[in-house]
Amino acid sequence: MLPIAIALLGGSYLLYQQKKDSANGRLLIWQVSWEMIKDKPLLGHGYRAFQAKYMDHQAIYFKNYPNSRLSILADNVKHPFNEFLKVTVEFGLGGLLLVLAFFSGIIYTGTRQKDNPKSLAFSGLSILFVLACFS
Repeated sequence: MLPIAIALLGGSYLLYQQKKDSANGRLLIWQVSWEMIKDKPLLGHGYRAFQAKYMDHQAIYFKNYPNSRLSILADNVKHPFNEFLKVTVEFGLGGLLLVLAFFSGIIYTGTRQKDNPKSLAFSGLSILFVLACFS
């Protein structure tokens, strides 16, 4: 297990080195999104609020951190590149729990199936989960 973890960390570091600005830009988006979540953690900002309110929160972020090295990466952002983060910003922790409950329900139902198609369902669900993390 340890060699796999080392390989994943090493691979992640090499990928980070290849596209530093892109990775740092995503980190900026995630930091500003976290500030949005902290503003309204339970129910979020509302449907399509990420695109409507992100730029205002980014301006506040740079006002609070004027010497941030991420300021050169700031841009007009319409999507956080992570569906779970977007759901949490727009619908709060309640919305995130609802989405995770949906995934859990599919997994629970899949484990109760007696036939073989459950492996296909798990594969599809795994693909959706990973894509949602890096959309």
